[in-house]
Amino acid sequence: MSSARTIQSRPLSLPVISLPMSPASASPTASSSLSPTSTAFSHRASDSSLLKKKSSLHSHHSHAPSISAASTSSGSTSKSFGTSLLEAYGEWKEADDALQRLYIEECNRDECKAELADARELVNRLKAEQDALRSPGKRRIQRKPSRLASFLQNKSTPHLPFQDVPAPDSSMADLVEASVRESELERVYCQRTAQVEATKGQIARLDERYDQLRRMLNDGPLPSWRFTEGCEQAILRAEKTVTAREVSYEDSVATTEVLKRARLAVQSAHHHYTEAMNLLDTVCSPSRSGIMAALSDEQSKAQTYREAADWSQKAHVCLKACMMVLEPHMELLDSEQIAAAEQLKEVGLLQGVRLYELMYGGKALALGITQEVGVMVKKLDAIYRLLTNFAVAVQNFTENCQSVQEAVRHSRDVARRELVALWMNDSSKNHGATAGRYRNGTV
Repeated sequence: MSSARTIQSRPLSLPVISLPMSPASASPTASSSLSPTSTAFSHRASDSSLLKKKSSLHSHHSHAPSISAASTSSGSTSKSFGTSLLEAYGEWKEADDALQRLYIEECNRDECKAELADARELVNRLKAEQDALRSPGKRRIQRKPSRLASFLQNKSTPHLPFQDVPAPDSSMADLVEASVRESELERVYCQRTAQVEATKGQIARLDERYDQLRRMLNDGPLPSWRFTEGCEQAILRAEKTVTAREVSYEDSVATTEVLKRARLAVQSAHHHYTEAMNLLDTVCSPSRSGIMAALSDEQSKAQTYREAADWSQKAHVCLKACMMVLEPHMELLDSEQIAAAEQLKEVGLLQGVRLYELMYGGKALALGITQEVGVMVKKLDAIYRLLTNFAVAVQNFTENCQSVQEAVRHSRDVARRELVALWMNDSSKNHGATAGRYRNGTV
């Protein structure tokens, strides 16, 4: 961007009026040559002339401040607007630069995190080796020689002037070096993590600062360069592009939020239905052993069926919430997912409630009860698989929508960046100098 140059407003200079010489300042010779009568008349004439000059000067000064104040007010308004505009642009530019460098900072942080994990693994391995060397099983236990044996050994062995120095423990040196590297990587990782968080904090204010800059340009005077070299047409095209991409971004955000709620609901339904299935497996699963069936009493079985019915009812409520959220956006799903949704809406998730009513609804001793329970258990397994596949599909589709939202946001930010570049084309040179034309047509 070009360097900033300030256009100073020229202040109005008042005309300097020279006052006539007072009689006291006249030459002594001339004053002495005048008669007393002429001298008095001269004094009266001079006083009258002086009063007229003063009144005219006072009249001139009474009108001059209004012109100077108007000029100063206009210049200060233009200058203050230009300064505020550049400050708003600087704040937006700072947030936009943070957005562009976030990816690099996150890559550097993740790279440091991977190196730190390797360094920690190395330190743990070297510590394990040191502990293994220091364990009693690895050390040789040497008996302390007696005093007689030491005395005889010293007598028989000549004194050596130099003794061999034991070699340093290389494993300990490696452990110290690895520990130092681990500490350094931890410090760097903390710094990079803090830097990423600070950058994200700046990015969080990007939309707000863009809106502030746009409001200033919409409400303030138009820069003069917008009326030359076709800048106005280029800005209008860029503004239309930004508007279209903002609409697309808002639509993608709304769709993603809907899918997030649907994902949460179907995850809850799957969790509750899983709890019901686990409880029912303990009392009516075909793989349940006869010993377990004999040990369990009727009261505990009834309690288990009742708890499974409660979990099943909760799962059904969550499934209904998921379908209610997805209903206006069902066209976003593919044909297989739509078919699974329709089937789940038809069968529901109240199979645990049906089993409890079948077992303890007054017909427990009816003929064919065992066969009906077996059919219901098989139906439970089929519905559980259908629910699981549908929940996974909703989760994957939500993640895809989030990726699309990020791509649309990036496209919107690029369009905004180009528009701001057109907005601030020459105002950085002129500090917001205006052509005196406002958006409402006034001068």
